[in-house]
Amino acid sequence: MGLFGRTKPKVSRQELLDVVPLRNPEARVEELDDGRIILRIPVRPRRIVRWLVRDDPDSPTLRSFELDPLGKQVWELCDGKLSVRRLIQRFAKANKLNLREAEVSMLAFLKTLTSRALVLLPDPRAMRRR
Repeated sequence: MGLFGRTKPKVSRQELLDVVPLRNPEARVEELDDGRIILRIPVRPRRIVRWLVRDDPDSPTLRSFELDPLGKQVWELCDGKLSVRRLIQRFAKANKLNLREAEVSMLAFLKTLTSRALVLLPDPRAMRRR
């Protein structure tokens, strides 16, 4: 149950697999020689933090995230053209995994990427209403 007794509507597995993830267009990518990448995205600190630190509101803080070669592969697949289902299929084929292994890994990693605002997922419920 959510806040104030409301529950979030459940998203079906099918709806989740049909969503098309998109890389955050504000992310800056730095490629490293060993196949890893560093992603930097601007974040705006809360008002109280800006007041305490006296940050310039026009220059946001950058948060950095490092992705290993497999994470880089997933990041590059999130091009806004492929559904999660297709990402899983390509990831499985490229890494010689069965589809179930690839699905579990991909969904967990996409959850991490979206929680850090590196990848954006449209709300499947909004897509359902179209």
